Amino acid sequence: MEKEIAYYKKLAREDLILLLIEQRGLKLDYDYQHFRFVVAKIDALIEKYERLIELRKDIQEAYFAADEYIKELNLEIECDANRWERIRSAEKSEWEFELNQLRDIKSDIEGAIALIESGDAMKMLEDYEAKQTGEDFR
Repeated sequence: MEKEIAYYKKLAREDLILLLIEQRGLKLDYDYQHFRFVVAKIDALIEKYERLIELRKDIQEAYFAADEYIKELNLEIECDANRWERIRSAEKSEWEFELNQLRDIKSDIEGAIALIESGDAMKMLEDYEAKQTGEDFR
């Protein structure tokens, strides 16, 4: 009887290990796809920021070109070029800060993707489970 109990315990453990392996794989597959989706969203946002910076520069150049043309016509308008440059510089500085934050986030997520692709994330999950349970289910 004890032999049979030991046999069924062994089978149950093997089934548990297979179940845990499958569960880890599903979790990592989900994380992988989710991370790739987030990276695509961040890439799109970075592209929008870059277009925004270029658009703001183009607007300022067009404004000053119009100002020069108006001066050539001997019309007077008030244009404070220094104020424009300060505002644009402050905007650009803020946008660059936000861009750098996005790039850092993207880099961190790409690091997680690399861990999944290399198999290191699976090993980390197994090590974590072993530490938490005191048993090695590999």
